Amino acid sequence: MIKILLLITIFVCCILIGIGIKNYYKRRKRFYSDLVFFCENCKIYISFAHTKLEEIVNRISCEVGQDFEKLLKNYLKYMTNQMDRQVFCDSKINFLTPKERNEIINFLLKLGEFDKQEELERIDANRLVFEAIKDKVVQDCNKFSSLYLKLFVILGLTFVIIFI
Repeated sequence: MIKILLLITIFVCCILIGIGIKNYYKRRKRFYSDLVFFCENCKIYISFAHTKLEEIVNRISCEVGQDFEKLLKNYLKYMTNQMDRQVFCDSKINFLTPKERNEIINFLLKLGEFDKQEELERIDANRLVFEAIKDKVVQDCNKFSSLYLKLFVILGLTFVIIFI
């Protein structure tokens, strides 16, 4: 009886690991899609509506995924002086590499520092960079997310068969 419970536990743990890895790839995919969406909308709001940055962040934060929304809310706190710059720069985004996190944080910190035309050019240049990363992330997600889930299900079944 204990052996069966142990085998079931091992099988469930393997499935949970596979689901965790799949969610990692999905979160990265959604985050970069939201980041590109943010850049596109920033450009539209700045060039046509002449909207202030705080309003843009408020509007867009309602339309994005949970992870990017959290980053935007922290950014809004930083802009309204409710959060220290260092605290914002140390924001934990655990599914991004430190280099990716720093690039995104630096992009956000430099928003609003230039005149309208330079700002639009800078946003567009960053959007192209983020879009290239997004394409790679989407490709990785499509390639690896379901693969890892299936791999860990098979690994769990293999453990069950070996230990029976």
